[in-house]
Amino acid sequence: MALTVDKQQTREGETIYTARCLEKSYHFEISGRGGNAAEAEQDFLNKIAELRTRLDEVSQISQASA
Repeated sequence: MALTVDKQQTREGETIYTARCLEKSYHFEISGRGGNAAEAEQDFLNKIAELRTRLDEVSQISQASA
């Protein structure tokens, strides 16, 4: 899997974590932001959990329609 995770600091002092996956058949990007690294990491992990939930919903819908 072609996966990268980057950490950036904005001029305003905000921290941003961004994960990118650029596979041939699918792509995604997830970013977490916060006033410091701990807040950004927590936001990042919350968004990963939300994405996991959405992917579970897609799987359930595809199973129901098969």
